[in-house]
This record gives sequence, structure tokens and C-alpha cells, in this order.
Amino acid sequence: MSIVRSDIGIEKIYRIFSKYIVSKIIDTNITPNNLSWLSFFFIIVSMPFIIFKENNYFNLISFILINLSLIFDCADGDLAVKKKLQSSFGAHLDCTLDRLADNFFILAIIFANYTNGNNVYFLFYGLIFIGFRYCIDNVYFSMTVFLPNFDQNNLSKSALFKFVEFFIFTRTNMLFWGSCFIILDLHKEYLLLMGVYTLIYYFAVLFYTYMKSYKK
Repeated sequence: MSIVRSDIGIEKIYRIFSKYIVSKIIDTNITPNNLSWLSFFFIIVSMPFIIFKENNYFNLISFILINLSLIFDCADGDLAVKKKLQSSFGAHLDCTLDRLADNFFILAIIFANYTNGNNVYFLFYGLIFIGFRYCIDNVYFSMTVFLPNFDQNNLSKSALFKFVEFFIFTRTNMLFWGSCFIILDLHKEYLLLMGVYTLIYYFAVLFYTYMKSYKK
């Protein structure tokens, strides 16, 4: 579990469901780490349904499982705060399981497109997607280290941010939009779009952070 931070985009909606779940389990022996594992489990279970997408019901099941995973990913932090169980171990576990779940999700999308289209270009786009997805994480980490005075709260108040926050690259937005494309049977379009998007987004954020650090 991790400490609850400022929500961005669709996370605000998932937080409504997660807080309801936490209110129902607050007096049980369920721990935040249990919820972290459950969130991870839902992504693992969704993989065969994503890959074998010929059945429309499979797309619906994938959509449900991915969104359940996101709800419980929010719930682990909420439960940790309510029970005062925040810990470095829990935060590290939550982050590790999130990264693994992201990898498995992206690999399932890649495999689904490659096996059905037998086109090597899907592997190429998948490589860009998964590679630059982690490059973006590195830039975010660099911002916390080299731009410690970066005013995220001030940015969050801007009108422009209110418009684009649903498209900022976070794992929640990535998985949410992925689930939407999946239920519409647009696996290929999602992979191609995210390959281009992560590439452009990475260099845009990189340029922004370098300009910020240069001014300092």
C-alpha cells in the first residue's frame, strides 16, 4: 500500500468506489497489502481474456477485471490511511506490483495483436510503448529529485490542467483507456496510439523538465 497522493484524472472516480469498499472492510482483518495483491491478481487473470479477444464476452470480462484492479489499487492506499498502516515496505510492494501488472498488461496487448495479425510491426510498436512507458517514469522520478520545489498543486489549479489531466500519462489513465479500447475491440488501435503517444509524451516532458532545471 502507498500513501494516498493527489488524484489525477480518472483516479478521482476510482477513489469514490475505493472509499466505499474501504468503509465496508475497515473492521475486518484485511490489510492494505492484501488489496495490493488482489489488484495485481485481477490484471493477471485478465491476460488470457485480452489475448484471446475473438470472443466479445472476453473483451467485457477484460474491461471489468482491469477496472476492478484499478479500484483496489486505490483502495490499498485508502485502507492504509484509515488503519494507520502506512509503511515503506507496503509502498514498495504496491509500486513493485503496479510495475509488474503494467508489464503484463502491455505484453498481453502486444501478444494479442501479434498472434492475430502476425505482423512484426506490432512487436515494434509494443517495444516503443513498453520502453518509453518506463522512460516516462524515470522523468517523473527525476522531477522529484532535481526539481524538489516543483509546484504540482499550483499546476493542478490551472484551467489547462483540468482539461488535460485525463490524458496525462499515469498507470491509471493508461489502464483505463486501455480497458475502453479493449471493450470496443480496438486492441490494435490502442497499441499503435500508445506507441506514438508515449514517444511524444516522453520527449515533451523531458524538454519541459530540462527547461525548468535550466532556469534554476
